[in-house]
Amino acid sequence: MTLHLKGYRTLDDLASLLRGEEEETLFILPSMAERRGLETFVKTTPWSWRRLCDEIFRAADRPERTIVDAIDRWLLLRGLEEADGLSGAFLVPLGDDIRELIRQEVSPERFARALGCRESCGACTRSDSEGRLCRLYGSYGRTLRERALIDGAALEAEAASVLARSGRAFLERWGRKTFSFVGFLSLTHGQLSLLRRLQALDVTIELFHPLTGLEGYPDAAGQLADLRSSGTEADGPPSRVHRLLGGDDRLEATLLCRELALWSSGEGAFADRPFPGWGGITVVSGTATVEEALRRYRIPYVSRRRRAMAEGTIWKILRDLLERGRDGWPFDETLLLLSSPLLAGDLPSAVDIRRPQGLEAWRESLGDGSRGRLCLEAAASLAESVGRGTTATALLAETVRFLGETLAAPERMARLVGDDIELDEEARSVNGTLKELTRRLDLVRSGDDRPEWSRMELSGENGRTFLDLVAQESSLLPPLPLREALSLYDDNLPVLERAEVVVLLGTDHRRWPGKSGEGPFLSDRLRSTLHDEGDLGPLHLPTASDRRLAREGLFRRLLASAPDVFLCRALQDDSGRPLEETPLLAPALDSGWAVEGATAELPLSRLVLSVREPYVEAVEILDEPWSRPREGPVACLSAPPSVPLSGLDRFRRCPFLYARQDLASADGDLFDSAQIGSFLHGLWQRAWEVEGPLERSTAALFDEVLAAGGELASRLTDFPRMRGQLAERLRALARRLDGEEGSLATRRRSMEREWTLPPLNIGGVTFRGRCDRADSLDDGALLLFDYKLGSSSGYEKALQLAAYGLALREAGRSVAGYVYACHGDGRLVGALAEGHRGTVRLDRGIRKDLDSALEEARSALGALAEAVLAGRFPPDYDSKACPGCPYGSLCRRDELRREGKDDDD
Repeated sequence: MTLHLKGYRTLDDLASLLRGEEEETLFILPSMAERRGLETFVKTTPWSWRRLCDEIFRAADRPERTIVDAIDRWLLLRGLEEADGLSGAFLVPLGDDIRELIRQEVSPERFARALGCRESCGACTRSDSEGRLCRLYGSYGRTLRERALIDGAALEAEAASVLARSGRAFLERWGRKTFSFVGFLSLTHGQLSLLRRLQALDVTIELFHPLTGLEGYPDAAGQLADLRSSGTEADGPPSRVHRLLGGDDRLEATLLCRELALWSSGEGAFADRPFPGWGGITVVSGTATVEEALRRYRIPYVSRRRRAMAEGTIWKILRDLLERGRDGWPFDETLLLLSSPLLAGDLPSAVDIRRPQGLEAWRESLGDGSRGRLCLEAAASLAESVGRGTTATALLAETVRFLGETLAAPERMARLVGDDIELDEEARSVNGTLKELTRRLDLVRSGDDRPEWSRMELSGENGRTFLDLVAQESSLLPPLPLREALSLYDDNLPVLERAEVVVLLGTDHRRWPGKSGEGPFLSDRLRSTLHDEGDLGPLHLPTASDRRLAREGLFRRLLASAPDVFLCRALQDDSGRPLEETPLLAPALDSGWAVEGATAELPLSRLVLSVREPYVEAVEILDEPWSRPREGPVACLSAPPSVPLSGLDRFRRCPFLYARQDLASADGDLFDSAQIGSFLHGLWQRAWEVEGPLERSTAALFDEVLAAGGELASRLTDFPRMRGQLAERLRALARRLDGEEGSLATRRRSMEREWTLPPLNIGGVTFRGRCDRADSLDDGALLLFDYKLGSSSGYEKALQLAAYGLALREAGRSVAGYVYACHGDGRLVGALAEGHRGTVRLDRGIRKDLDSALEEARSALGALAEAVLAGRFPPDYDSKACPGCPYGSLCRRDELRREGKDDDD
């Protein structure tokens, strides 16, 4: 029977296509998150893929099989002999890759062939990450078959297989229905197999698929092009795209809420358009900043995003208690935790007097019989169980007992809420966490369904990883709905969500298209091999270029999600560097997929609004009228100073030099080193996204990246020798890094670029930084890289990366070491921790052990903090930075030298 393909551009187009479709129709959705949207079109009870598969199994009278979810998958992998010696955290991304292979019907045998394994599946002798994946995947597949289990990612493929054998039974029960698949931009390989099998049974199938306007885009219709089909398209009017430009990430959210509040009162940049009401606005944001801004502007909203159990208050307390137990119960952190109203609240005065450190000292200070002592003992027992090792079942049981009985968290939260309706959601979160943990405990206790893997012992890091995975994979109930409230979603907007206005935050190049680096196991080379030898499409096991194409298709769909779309972005990042608009927007506008709308801007220079502007009362601050007399400066409390870590080594050389170069603007030279550094940083970020040797990719990208550099490109055109020297230095460093890639790639789990470090507070000053590159190794430790314009001799004793490592270590991360990659001579210098000395070969040896380098950085940061708070940066006339310093006349060093010479005369 013919497959009916019905493409739509807007949801109004979809509504016209769905009209009259309710009778004798079964609607299948990408996920049940789309149910709310479908109900605005048709009144029916839709099916999920899981429901469709269950009906196929039921019609075939197939015996029930236990379905393995992400948590079960991790436990099964943890119990395999091939996983011995691997950390539990290492198995999480590995399990994700196995799930992706299963969804796309890449069997372990086929995967082994793609690797060129001569041995039978699971007996791969390769020692790299792909070899590990091959062995674990093969062993995992055998375990599923031996125990008659089915991975949840294989449900559609299994249902297709059952239909091939027992399709007539399903046809007798459901054959008179029309199967309408709604909202599918693309389909997994397993879903395609199931649709093809349904069509082979002469079932009437309709596929309502969204259009992207991208020629050759491998959408669901293209994936099914080989089937006998008829096509219809409804192509409605383009959306209007409005731009909101905030000075930084925080002002981006502030500007949005300001304009929405003004619009609701008939003011602002959009006053000429009718306000749709708060219920007609949907915001898509991946940050918590927008929620804070919505509350500040008193805009009613309801969060509709999936909320993981890990985000709940009570789970954060539990996680912090386990961390404090592992750290030996330090005073400040333990005091903060036990003082939580959900734990002990007020603590005895002896705690402040004794300032206890360690479990025994805390026991003595809290005294017998107090709630604080009760909470401490229970938390210590749980932390000890995790460290010592226990089964998944016992660990969940003790966690449920700790939260439900010892803490009595639901009852205590109920007393705290009282009449404060703002705490209602916190109470629901606490109750939902306990309910979800109890459900999971009942699941692993269910006997034969989940046999010995639920009774496998998990110790130390594995126990914590298991609890973290449970928290991430378990969802809490969404907040209670509100009438006439703005809808707030996370990064993903349900494909059937209807709104008059859709707002997208963060629409700069960082997220759209964003970074598309390779995973730790499934490399792009291997994905391409699997494509070539099978029937996988571009969006099945996508490579980096395929992922970018998929992001562009998703962006096009978001642009078509409402008549008016607001694109919000920051003008600069945390370091003050300008941010570019997403490159995906211009082609959409040029092609007519969307049209230009209004623009509003709130730069950093307009933090205080003019008295001539409309403003939101009790929220925004107005400038004083010019006619008012101005008072003198008044001392006031302010937030702690925030200082970049990158200037630490200049401060060590000379505080005065630091004050001139880092705290004040300076005249630029003919070749601004900052411009050249930005060019090289941009080139390296692009180079790491290209497969193949770095020497080749950097050479290929040199002209392209330089052309985008504006003024620098024109200057280098006039100085060909300078341009050639820069290219040669880049080539030498790329060749040096290529030489290290062989040994480093075997240990690298993932790579982060332009990575924002956790803030580091020392001496009342907050230090911030951004690392050029951070490699996460197979033991969880981080190896830091920074690209430097100068030669290695200038960085043997540098502390910038040591300060970065200190920030990470203070945040609880393990640091393997750091490396300065120097363009001046193509060499690598730095420091490495014990156990990581062979990861990278340093040209000038190890300057000192990593721990002493980090402590030296701590001391230097303390001195810098004192100088910043005091505002004093005296010159160091004995500094080695004096020769060639451009500020000799300002610090009066030259005068002192002349006076000394006169005295000699």
